[in-house]
Amino acid sequence: MTGNRSSISYFDRIFNKVNSENYNLSIRFRPDGLFYSFYDTLAGKYIGFESVLIPTVSEMYDYINTHSLLQLKFNKCKCIVPASHYTLVPTSLFIKESAKEYLQFLNHTDPTEEVKTFSVYTESAELVYSTNLAFVQFVDELFKNACFVPEVAAFIDLISFRFKSVTPTGLFLNLYIDTFDLLIMGQGRIKFCNNFTYKSAEDLAYYTIFVIDQLQLDVETSRLYLFGNITTKSEIIKLLRKYIKTVKVLTEDGDTMMSYALSEIHQYQYPDLFNPRLCEL
Repeated sequence: MTGNRSSISYFDRIFNKVNSENYNLSIRFRPDGLFYSFYDTLAGKYIGFESVLIPTVSEMYDYINTHSLLQLKFNKCKCIVPASHYTLVPTSLFIKESAKEYLQFLNHTDPTEEVKTFSVYTESAELVYSTNLAFVQFVDELFKNACFVPEVAAFIDLISFRFKSVTPTGLFLNLYIDTFDLLIMGQGRIKFCNNFTYKSAEDLAYYTIFVIDQLQLDVETSRLYLFGNITTKSEIIKLLRKYIKTVKVLTEDGDTMMSYALSEIHQYQYPDLFNPRLCEL
């Protein structure tokens, strides 16, 4: 197998393959690679993290199929998949047989993707989304009995839990290499949630400000929080602060226990992989 390289690998000394059935595995699939964490249910903390950059889906399949750590038996396994097209439907109005129609009403569906659903309990809603069919197929084969979690649902769970009392309005951006989810919350409920494609900091700022204008939010009192593929010194932050008074990167989460061996990892860059509540979804 060629074309892959490990970018990050951290493990606590207590990590032991023999004890894998006490661990929860959270693994995120992206077009450019894999990111995964190990949570020790007995110790109540994260004790391992790895990422590997892989250029093709076929090489990703080979990597998973031969990587000894990913062949272990785990207590629970969450497979987090991309969901660039999605829509939220209130549970009281949701009809499972019409899932594809809900999505097609607002988005173009691609034959290389599969339409799936996920219950967002914090919002009493069903998330209808599409994801890469190749991911679905080899997850079904290599991670039997695993739970599919769309990236945006993992993000919604985190924000709903940590910021349920945000006032007056909180804006939350979760950035990937070329897309981002924008989630807006107020009075304990989601007011807006959508995904955007961007190529530059200016694109990202434009879409964010456009949504703010459309929803007539106050840029003086609203607060913007950044997660994902960003650093505290990013030009994106400087640009957004020209339009929004409060822009923050949340560097710590006191509710999530991390092994000292993982202290160099920035939790805010992996909000879906360092969220122990996901294993209860």
